[in-house]
Amino acid sequence: MSFFSAHERSRAQIPAIILWGCVGGLCFAAVSFWAYEIERFLNISCYSGIVFPIFPIWKFGTYIVLLLILGVIAADLFRTGRKTSRDRVLTGLLSGIFTALVGVLLFGLYNLPYFYWDNGLFNVIRIFIGWDTLALTILASVILQALGAWYQGSRQKSGSDKNDTTPSVITGRIYRPLFLLSALLGILLAIPLGLYVLPVDENQYCADGNTCQPGEQCGTGSLPDNMTVSRTSPDSIRISLKASSTCGSRNSFRILLNGTDVSNQDLIAKSGLNVTITPTDGLGQKDGAFVILQGKDVAFSESSPPHIQVMITDRSTTRIHRDLYL
Repeated sequence: MSFFSAHERSRAQIPAIILWGCVGGLCFAAVSFWAYEIERFLNISCYSGIVFPIFPIWKFGTYIVLLLILGVIAADLFRTGRKTSRDRVLTGLLSGIFTALVGVLLFGLYNLPYFYWDNGLFNVIRIFIGWDTLALTILASVILQALGAWYQGSRQKSGSDKNDTTPSVITGRIYRPLFLLSALLGILLAIPLGLYVLPVDENQYCADGNTCQPGEQCGTGSLPDNMTVSRTSPDSIRISLKASSTCGSRNSFRILLNGTDVSNQDLIAKSGLNVTITPTDGLGQKDGAFVILQGKDVAFSESSPPHIQVMITDRSTTRIHRDLYL
């Protein structure tokens, strides 16, 4: 490794630096496993719509703090007593490469049983993780560990002799960044635990929205919301939601009267129809939510009964759930 200086201790530490990078890879893989399990849990959490947008920020922030910590520790583990910062940066670079490689390799092995054994490990990495993601992971790991090693090394006092390997007097101030980063990492890793005390929907649904039956291959498809539409008086119609999920409905709804959107009072005002809707903001998503349409244009008529359609929009498609003439 001619990149390292001629200092004997620097060259002798290269195997140990590689080993430290592998240990960092174990830590990186552990954080990846935790993030993966949290992401899977979010699929059944009642608050997934709120948490999912900020989940990538949490994940990448956790990775950044972890890699900086690994770099800071590397600078202390492999101190040489030299005043130059080149060896400290190269220590972070070498450690960062093996951290990324080992971390991604272990994460690929973790996902291998879920993906197809006959695809092979490297195909799993290519398909599940992606070569571009692997390259970015290595780049980020190298840069952040080198930055952490350089910063921590710059705070250390080197001996006057370039070959002096005796560490200088260590003060608590030198390790303050490490303590702060470690505390921040612990907080970041503990934050998702709060999700486990929130309500979840553990039911499984088929793609057509029916409840999963034994022996069927099911996933989280369209939730089987049930809408009831009934006339409650000559000039009023009630539309109610029965959401089968404990989270309430994850779908959105539109109500059409004779082809005109009357989902809320603002839309009704723009349409010019003689109708009011209660509540004015339309049908909610909680189980038992309802709206009442009332007015001249929903009055009963044998010759021309009002045409009511309730549209449900799930994650990908819009379908007509109720289509009635009342």
